[in-house]
Amino acid sequence: NRAAANATSRSIVGSPNPSTRAASCASIHRAASNGSPRVSEATRRDVVDLLHVPPDRVTVIPEAVDTEFRPPSAEEGRRVAATFGVPSRYVLYVGQFDPRKNMEGLLAAFARAASIDPELRLPLCSMAQDTREKLVRALKDAKLI
Repeated sequence: NRAAANATSRSIVGSPNPSTRAASCASIHRAASNGSPRVSEATRRDVVDLLHVPPDRVTVIPEAVDTEFRPPSAEEGRRVAATFGVPSRYVLYVGQFDPRKNMEGLLAAFARAASIDPELRLPLCSMAQDTREKLVRALKDAKLI
């Protein structure tokens, strides 16, 4: 089950809803019991310690860039940046907009940095459907809009 394989132990602690925590716990336990990989040693420890899954059933496969990846030349980088309108100075955020990601902290830190460097931009990349609503809420909460 793809959802089970992608679940993390942080779902257990991060959710305020007991039924969500229970469902996450069950999903993670099934995934770990089936030998699904984890992305960090901390998550592995959580699965072993909190869910009592035998350590030999939990494998850590770190997320990383493929060894065949090579950065583009400076010329190619400039061409791509111009094509997509990438600003010259930016802090890029790629990820979900949920409480465990501390978007308020990111926005507050960016606001401080941008007050020193007005050219600085913050491109945000997320595949979640509700990203816009969450972003607007976070910006209002941080009093940035």
